[in-house]
Amino acid sequence: MKVGLDARPLSTPLSGVGRLISEILKAYPDKKNVRFYCFSHKPLHSDHQNLAKEPHLEFPKNGGFYKIKGGIYYNVFVPYLVRKWNLDVFWGSQQVLPPFLPRALPAFLTFHDLLLYRFPNTMRGIARLQQKIFQSYSVNRSRFILCNSKTTQNEMCHHFQYPKEMTSITYPAVQKNWIVESRKKPRKPPYLLAVSTIEPRKNYSFLLSVYKLWKERHPEFEFLIVGKKGWEKQSMFEELVSEKGISLISGANDYELQKIYEEASLFLFASLYEGFGIPLIEAMCKKIPCVVSDIGTFQEIAQGMFPCLPSSIGRDESKWMEAMEKVLSSKKTNYNLKRFSWEQAAKTTHETIQRLSI
Repeated sequence: MKVGLDARPLSTPLSGVGRLISEILKAYPDKKNVRFYCFSHKPLHSDHQNLAKEPHLEFPKNGGFYKIKGGIYYNVFVPYLVRKWNLDVFWGSQQVLPPFLPRALPAFLTFHDLLLYRFPNTMRGIARLQQKIFQSYSVNRSRFILCNSKTTQNEMCHHFQYPKEMTSITYPAVQKNWIVESRKKPRKPPYLLAVSTIEPRKNYSFLLSVYKLWKERHPEFEFLIVGKKGWEKQSMFEELVSEKGISLISGANDYELQKIYEEASLFLFASLYEGFGIPLIEAMCKKIPCVVSDIGTFQEIAQGMFPCLPSSIGRDESKWMEAMEKVLSSKKTNYNLKRFSWEQAAKTTHETIQRLSI
């Protein structure tokens, strides 16, 4: 069976979408009977080089002029390749499909979030434009949609009036080597930890406010933020950098990131919106006490195992302070992670491809 795949996230440094595609491809349960044609205008990034050895994957190198831009390559040249190689199924891994696919070709999406409709200004301009043009078409063209959470599934079905029976869940996960049996002692001096791109949707202005109050009671604590600078206002970014006790790290590799998690005392995630939230799963794997915002996705992940609280500046900081002190003293971090497995995500993807190829 020949399956076309939007593999452009595999040509950039490791990201949430890139990790999801990579891990599903590696864990795919029927490698002998399927061949993925991984379409990208750029070669594999070094973070994904291990995929080059997978026998069930092919990385087409042709494209010529069309490779000048990812959008041009995907929307104009990929439909030509689909016809040329007579593919059986097409997988839109970034919740958009190229136009001009053959009408009879079954296609499905992986749907990550409704960021375009909730926080459009936090998206890159070219990504926002592409989704504005092709999002509705892609959903309507899809014969099945895989969502990365029940929250996203419900929001997507409601927004597009898409039949829920034509959807399923593929939770992201983490590698097995991340999972620890017992919690190591946090580093001294202790630190709070947040992991994400620094942008307005991540609500760092609220976390800064929380940290200032926390430091008045617990002056020994530092605050470590791991993530690149995104679309945050320059004034907010400068305030984070100038605040005593706060350190920013970008570009941490897998080993460094694991060590940062393992030595943290408390994990904080105050996002205003997420399609899922892999950093939260990573923190749970390392058995870190967590306090997060009360958005639907986090409540779905937490299932009552740790506090999910409102996070409005000037109103909710004291609630977070109380919750942070409570989870630190209780040390109850035996989280249930059985739902989050790359093998299960790969199995669900395989079942979808089988279903569409019949």
